[in-house]
Amino acid sequence: MEFNKPVSNPLLVGAIEINQENDSEENRNHFLEELMEAELMVPAAIVPEPMPDENGVLALDPASKVSFPMLATKNGERFYIGFTDPEEYHKWEERNASLPHFAFTIADYFRLLFGTDSQGKTSPAMGLVINPMGSNVMIPRRMLGDLTFVKMGIQPPSGGNWMPNGEGETPTGEAQETPGEGQEIPVEEQKTTEE
Repeated sequence: MEFNKPVSNPLLVGAIEINQENDSEENRNHFLEELMEAELMVPAAIVPEPMPDENGVLALDPASKVSFPMLATKNGERFYIGFTDPEEYHKWEERNASLPHFAFTIADYFRLLFGTDSQGKTSPAMGLVINPMGSNVMIPRRMLGDLTFVKMGIQPPSGGNWMPNGEGETPTGEAQETPGEGQEIPVEEQKTTEE
């Protein structure tokens, strides 16, 4: 994950559009291949706020606490969010606070979903929603975990035994733009990129 890295994913956007127009196994596989190569923009609440350095580039304080907002479905399931490009991010930003962002890969989301925070708790998130104000693509926790195994070249364990607490059911309902509290991660794990 990199702080303030510019992100653009025209191939992923195209794969989403094609799959939404014609849902087929081939189109779903193409979407998943593009997703595994993509980096998504993820808004972040950072305390203390990043300040411009002598070159005007936002810099993180090493003692910063970072959390990532979530969306909630009507039935209370929570999801992390990701945006394919600045245009999609700005659609969300129009209805929410303007926040700095990180560029996340699927592996970064895996660490956020399945890692533990400073109190040893795993995230309550049920997965990821891509472009919630646009195409609103929901990636369940289980699928994101399986994709990460595939990306690492490892066959995912069958039967869901690798899922914490037997989780991994496909969520129901569309994600709404209700922000929730996200999981905090230490700043040392983050790279900074000039925007």
